[in-house]
Amino acid sequence: MIAVFLSKNRRARESDMEGMISKHNNIIIEGKLGIVTEGHDTVLNNDRFLALLDSDLYENDNTFLERLVSSFEANGKECLKLINGSFAFVIWDKKDERLHMAIDKLGIKDIFYHNTDTGLFAASRIRTLLRSPNISKAIDTEALSQYLCYQFVPKPLTMFKGIRKVPATECLIMSNGRLFFEKYYDFIFSDTQEDENECAKGVRDSLEEATKSRMKGKQGILLSGGLDSTIIASILRDNGSSSRIHSFTGGFEGVDSYESFDFGTKVADEMGFENNEIVIKDDAIQTLPQLYSFMDEPMADSAIIQSHIMFSEARKKVKTIFSGEFSDIIFAGMQNYAISRVERGFWNIINESQREDIMNTPGTYVTSEFINNVKKRAPFRHYKHGEIFFNNGNLEGLANPYFYEQFKSFDLAKPIESVYTRCKSNVGLNKEIYTDLYLASQRRLYHMTEPAKMHGIRLMLPFTDSRVIEHSLRIPANMKINSTSQKCILRKAFNGRIPEYVRRRRKEGFTMPFSKWYNSSYDWIFEQLERTDMVFFDKSGIEDRVKKIVHSKTMNYEKNMYVWIFLNFVVWKNAMGI
Repeated sequence: MIAVFLSKNRRARESDMEGMISKHNNIIIEGKLGIVTEGHDTVLNNDRFLALLDSDLYENDNTFLERLVSSFEANGKECLKLINGSFAFVIWDKKDERLHMAIDKLGIKDIFYHNTDTGLFAASRIRTLLRSPNISKAIDTEALSQYLCYQFVPKPLTMFKGIRKVPATECLIMSNGRLFFEKYYDFIFSDTQEDENECAKGVRDSLEEATKSRMKGKQGILLSGGLDSTIIASILRDNGSSSRIHSFTGGFEGVDSYESFDFGTKVADEMGFENNEIVIKDDAIQTLPQLYSFMDEPMADSAIIQSHIMFSEARKKVKTIFSGEFSDIIFAGMQNYAISRVERGFWNIINESQREDIMNTPGTYVTSEFINNVKKRAPFRHYKHGEIFFNNGNLEGLANPYFYEQFKSFDLAKPIESVYTRCKSNVGLNKEIYTDLYLASQRRLYHMTEPAKMHGIRLMLPFTDSRVIEHSLRIPANMKINSTSQKCILRKAFNGRIPEYVRRRRKEGFTMPFSKWYNSSYDWIFEQLERTDMVFFDKSGIEDRVKKIVHSKTMNYEKNMYVWIFLNFVVWKNAMGI
């Protein structure tokens, strides 16, 4: 846990951090800076620097922070790009009265901040900041609009007005009362042709090193029996005692997803693991209040319930769990990359009507109105496929007039476009992966990292390792995806190392059984709606829409997601007491 106050005009005092301090904290005051730490944080305080590090590093020892500060003194923020692992780093230069704060390249760790006339407040949890009487709980309507669109709040905004997130790959600097950012890293693609065998070897070597460096003590793995989790499982098996490894396979009560048990159990048996089948019951959504008693912001990725239940059960046996999450981004495994590839191939040779047909193919959950607004903006060519939900058309009648007018005024393309245009590669797939490394990674990681922290799980994600990502950036796009397959180079890299039926198997994503969930918890859903002061929304309009969707006899993913997005917002709002 990190909490910081930097005064702009005078020496910091403990009273400045009122509400942010508990009896378990240590408080250090150095001139204008005050920091609050917990026992597990690493702190260095010498004649020149006061530094604080909250990290999960895999090449760490007791002198790491000391060496990091020495490197910072010599090289400034450039030293941060060499850190492999998730971290939140704060360093105060006593001589120059200059504060630097930064997080890891993917934003797995967080630092939130609030800049006032009297000083800068920062912390690793929003709840910590909100305990200060100087900080309001007012909701930021632009952030709320982005949440409705993307299912989460992209950095740098948060759901609270005035509270911001430090962006990944950037260093927040406060000097002479002025706050600004400097970039310390970027994802750079190589567009040159590489040898396929060398690329495959690099994938295998980097992923093996990433996995081995995370192997400590008794451990488990989330094992679906798919490509990514099976690869990680094979590395664990080849580099340790399989009898010490617990695998966990999840499936939904009474639906076809029980098939996942078959694949996961089959792979576990071949690996010699002790497999645990975890059934996610129909009333699982009623555990959302537990999640939001911990989580600081709403997150409507439907997989978050699965993560919550899986980690809750797995924690009874292990504290360290591996996952194959993030492979789909760096090796182009998501469906929208494939759809976008087809679209790029035909875009310049088909007419406008045919383009509209492609944009509205099954699995595309965006209305024609939204497409008309953004179809000329390249970043949306892959995001529109299943990533974007509420827009001007389908929010009408659900929002009150004031918020609806605000919603229409915001540029909801900004989070994507501001990232996409920075990519230096000329290759379409690379631009999309680049955008996802900054944007989609927040959602795809957050749905696992937050439940893991809540349950005291140390989550190991080898595909997020710097060595793996850096190597993936050097792999040509045509080795990642072609007309018949995705993650091609990853499949080649582990040819002969994993079962062939897994290596050749097409990706099968989970489809959450929303209809069963909603019908099973119908009364509970409306209890949550009744408890909430909607403020920005028309309560009767939302209740009517929810009833129609729940009672509909046809399965419609887009409409089910409308309910899910509102439900997560409502439960979060109730948990935060706002």
